[in-house]
Amino acid sequence: MAYGLYSHIQSNRRRSVVLLIGLFVLVYLMTFAGALVAEVVFGGDARFDFLFNAAIGRTIYSLPWVTIGTLLWILIAYKFHQAMIDVCEEFEQKLTCT
Repeated sequence: MAYGLYSHIQSNRRRSVVLLIGLFVLVYLMTFAGALVAEVVFGGDARFDFLFNAAIGRTIYSLPWVTIGTLLWILIAYKFHQAMIDVCEEFEQKLTCT
């Protein structure tokens, strides 16, 4: 029983890490997509390779800010979800104590 529970916990940890890495990849891709759209809208009739390289440059410039924003998002979500779990645990203790 304990071995099954331990392997289940390890499996959940691996999935969580993969999902967090996926979140960062998705946010970085969305940042690049936004930079590319901005270059197309404001770049006019420039060639694609120029617009693509400019979007990559803007994406690289914004990566630290995007990373900080994503880390803040994860931190706020963690704190909020932990607070919800704590409230549920307190409520459950009140129900079992009476």
